[in-house]
Amino acid sequence: MREEKVNRRGETLAAIVREAAEPLPDIDDPAFGAMFDRFADARVVLLGEASHGTSEFYRARAAITRRLIERHGFRIVAAEADWPDAATIDRIVRRRPLRMESSAFFDRFPTWMWKNEDFLAFIGWLRDQLDRSAGDPRLGSNLFARKLALVLDVDRSPEQVLQAALDDIERVEAELAEVAASLGGAPREVLDRIAADAPTDDTVVAVAQEALLETTAFVEANDIITL
Repeated sequence: MREEKVNRRGETLAAIVREAAEPLPDIDDPAFGAMFDRFADARVVLLGEASHGTSEFYRARAAITRRLIERHGFRIVAAEADWPDAATIDRIVRRRPLRMESSAFFDRFPTWMWKNEDFLAFIGWLRDQLDRSAGDPRLGSNLFARKLALVLDVDRSPEQVLQAALDDIERVEAELAEVAASLGGAPREVLDRIAADAPTDDTVVAVAQEALLETTAFVEANDIITL
């Protein structure tokens, strides 16, 4: 008879798992995805599986991912997969033309990890989401607003934050036009003249690097957040 392992407190592995485990609703029940709202504030959520090719694990991962995207503004799905094959899936989701060499994908062992009905259904759902959001990689302005509400430590609503950003753009455009006028032209004309003074890659890169350093210093000095 096999002897069970125990920890320092005399607990068996089965007892530890039993104490930590939580009952879950059926995978197709919306309450299943809601169980994972506790991870809404996380920047990265890793979803594994105890065995490859098990339908229940694939459906569970899809349900959790859908919940995090729909309700909590998550906007990147990364897969541990061969890069060329995963890139082909990305093109399918975004309805981009497939490259000639990528007409066949996930044809190497183990094909059943990817070429199955559950994964196909999830890819179809992602594609529909992008269609409804006009191809926005954020999966829609409503989801982006929800994400803002979670990550911004400010008193303003997401709508107010976005409006403030638009107001800033208008202000900067007006300032650019004013400066360009003082230099005797429209903004594009002035920029073209400036570009003519730095016509080579080396000088353009040097000017860009200097501007980047100045901008980075300003952001750090003013504790400006990024989205």
